[in-house]
Amino acid sequence: MPDADAVSLAPLRTAHADRMSWSKAVQDLVESTPPPHCDQAVLHAPGICRWCDQLPQWQALRELWGIAFTGEQPTDTQISCPSDFRRGFGAAGQRWPGNRIEPPA
Repeated sequence: MPDADAVSLAPLRTAHADRMSWSKAVQDLVESTPPPHCDQAVLHAPGICRWCDQLPQWQALRELWGIAFTGEQPTDTQISCPSDFRRGFGAAGQRWPGNRIEPPA
């Protein structure tokens, strides 16, 4: 798999080279794109969920920020998925169908 950061975020970084406009670009991305699941903190790794795969820039940002994807244990350099941290590991999709993984077609 290609480096998601290099593929998905390169245009944003190029267009918004200084720190302030980079922050604005990320804010605009987050505010203009609805989250893929009912729980806004749920985001599955690339190739796992068809809804999350429609937001490759969100997935790239999560990797860039060092946040584990929903349902994945964090590595030594990551923090837990906010939904897994709040609800308990793996509980997001068990409690509400709108948060479950929808496999790619």
